[in-house]
Amino acid sequence: MPRSPFLHGLSLAVRNPRPLLWTYFFNASLAWAAGFGLRSQYAAVTQDSLAAQRLIGGFDLGFLLDAGHRIGTGAPGTLRASMLGIPVYVLAYFLLVPGTLYAYQTEKTLGLSGIVRRGVEGFLSFFRITLLTLLIAVPVLGLAAVVQAAWTHFLDQRMPSEAGFFLRMAGAFVVFLIFCLIRLYFDLVEVHTVECSMKLRPNGKPDRRVRKALKPALRSLRAHFGSTYFLFVALALTGGLAVYFFGLSALRHLGQPRAWPTLLLAQLGLFLMLFMRFWQRGAETILVQMVAPPERRSLSFGPPTDVDRRASRAPVAIVATDPIPAQEPIAPSLDAPDPGVFHHDVEPLAQTPSEAPKELLD
Repeated sequence: MPRSPFLHGLSLAVRNPRPLLWTYFFNASLAWAAGFGLRSQYAAVTQDSLAAQRLIGGFDLGFLLDAGHRIGTGAPGTLRASMLGIPVYVLAYFLLVPGTLYAYQTEKTLGLSGIVRRGVEGFLSFFRITLLTLLIAVPVLGLAAVVQAAWTHFLDQRMPSEAGFFLRMAGAFVVFLIFCLIRLYFDLVEVHTVECSMKLRPNGKPDRRVRKALKPALRSLRAHFGSTYFLFVALALTGGLAVYFFGLSALRHLGQPRAWPTLLLAQLGLFLMLFMRFWQRGAETILVQMVAPPERRSLSFGPPTDVDRRASRAPVAIVATDPIPAQEPIAPSLDAPDPGVFHHDVEPLAQTPSEAPKELLD
C-alpha cells in the first residue's frame, strides 16, 4: 500500500518531536534575548513620561510607534545590535535541519547532541544549498516583485475600487506561489543530500555532493507534483493563518493587567507555524522514499562497484550434492576392538554343561 505524504508526514513530525521542540526553544531564546534589550530601551524612553500610562491602562498603538521612532533616532546602534540575531539564527538553522531530516529518514530518536553532530557534518552542504537557493530565488522573486509593483500601479490608476484590491491580492498570491515552488524544490534537494550522505563513496567518505541531489530532487518534484505542491502550499497557508489569528487575539489582550494571555496566544501561533513547517519536512521525506526507496543493505560497505555488479550477473555453477551423506562407523566403546568384527573363525564362547556337545563330555 503506497504511503501518504500527508498522513505519514504528520506521523513523522509527531513521533519525532525532539527536533521541533529544540528548534522552538532556540527560536524562543533568540526572541527573548532580542526582546530583553528592546524592553530596556523602551523603558529608558517611557519610564519618566506620564504618557506611558496609555500603555498600562490601555494599549495605544500610536504612542508605541512614536516611542519606537525615538529609540531608532536616539540610539543608532540599536539596529546593529538587533542584526546580530540573524547570523545566530542562520547558524541554528544549519545545525538543526540536517539532524532533523536524518531523524525523519532513519526514524531514529536523536537527542540534541546527535542532531548537532549531524548538523556539523552537513554544515558545508547546507551552506552551499542556501547559496544556490539565493542565487536562483533572488532574480526570480525580484522580477516577480517588479511585475507585481507594475500591476499594482496599473490597478491604482485604472481600478481604485474593491475589485482592484482583490486583483492586487491575486498578484501577491501568484508571487507567493512562485516562492513556494522554489522553496519546495530546494527542500527536496536537502532531503536528497541527507540521503546521499548516508552512503559511502569508493574512497570510504560519505557522499555529501550537492550536485548529485539536483536531478533526483527534480524527479521527485515531477513524480507527484500536483499533490505535493498543493500540500506544501496548504500547510504554509495554515501556518500563516495560525500566526495571524492568534496574533490578532493576542493584540486584543494587550490592554489587560495580566500579560500571560498575550504571551500564550502569541507563542501558540508561532508554535503552530513551526509545526506546519516540520510537517512539510516529513511529507517531503515520505515523497522521496516513495520515488526512490532506500536500499535495504548495510551502508557500511558503500554503494556496489562495477566489479560487484559484474559478479552478480555472472553465472553460478550448481554442484549436485547428496542430501543425506554416508554415515561414518560408530567408534567402538571397548578398550580393544571386538575380534568378531574382523575375523570370521572365532572360537565359540564357553557354554554351560547342559549345552556342551556330547563328545566333550566324554
